[in-house]
Amino acid sequence: MNGLFFLAGTGRKPRRLIICCAGMLVWGLFGSLALLAQFTTASLSGTVLDPSGAAVPAATMTVQNSETSFTRTTKSGNGGDYLFPVLPVGEYTLTVVKPGFHTYAQKGIVLTVNRSATQMVTLKPGKETQEAPFTADASLVTTSSAAVGQLVNQKITVAYVGNNATHLYGTSDQEPMADINAARYVPGNSTEANTQQRRPYPNFGPMGSIDSGFNSNYDAIELNVEKYLSHGLSFLANYTWSRNFSDFSESLTMSYYQTNPFSRNYNYGPSESDIPYVFKFSGTWEIPHFHLSGVGDKILNGWELAPIFLWQSGVPYSIMSGLDNSFTGDFSDRADFIGT
Repeated sequence: MNGLFFLAGTGRKPRRLIICCAGMLVWGLFGSLALLAQFTTASLSGTVLDPSGAAVPAATMTVQNSETSFTRTTKSGNGGDYLFPVLPVGEYTLTVVKPGFHTYAQKGIVLTVNRSATQMVTLKPGKETQEAPFTADASLVTTSSAAVGQLVNQKITVAYVGNNATHLYGTSDQEPMADINAARYVPGNSTEANTQQRRPYPNFGPMGSIDSGFNSNYDAIELNVEKYLSHGLSFLANYTWSRNFSDFSESLTMSYYQTNPFSRNYNYGPSESDIPYVFKFSGTWEIPHFHLSGVGDKILNGWELAPIFLWQSGVPYSIMSGLDNSFTGDFSDRADFIGT
């Protein structure tokens, strides 16, 4: 969705204040959400063995948070090893299923900040469910410092980006040139009929000058909000409020020559690449897992939504009158603004 702004005079100053206040409000809102949503992670690993000590590969391992029902599933490797590298802190139940063995369930596995928990699993042959009871000292679970433990948080950054460029070289195909042979205005004695007589070089027409005297500046405030993956959700949002001014870049409706042939300052204003407001959003949401099997599991599980959204304002433009009311002979006059 694009917007178009037609600017004249000082009409944008109130809008600047409004956008600035709105930006501060958005920053405060996301900042509050970040503080509320802060959490940390840990990991859980171990080895699945049979009573003889042999590894049990391809066992289905499932952990579920007792409070939030957050669930992750993996399979044991060829050596019986398994790893859940990034889990939000909390209390979990570990369930292990392997055909030909009793189902194994260990409750009360407590994961704390930046810790690596190890749960060794021994499966017994058979078909009946075997549940390992939770004990207060959690003797089956050992913990140690984990290199994979990390602070996962909503990160908010605010940055200023700006530059000021001077003595830029023009190309004439994109920037209006200065007419060094423009007709001089003589009060009371200037008409279109005597345009040539009023030029410095009466025997020549307009003479375009290209020099390295153009100027531009860019100022922007950038707000980034990033949420790392947790509970199947991650996103990145960015809002930029910027201004890009120059004394040479104009829209394609601009004349071949600059409006005032004697001063480039008259052309100073929003550049044709000035896009003041830009909002971008992208994210990924893992649709919750349905406890299904067979065809239903294949069709309904494993889906993700990944939206991408872009909104930006339009660019300014200049309206030319097509007349030579200034009697310069360049026909670069702008339209008169007669509204309010």
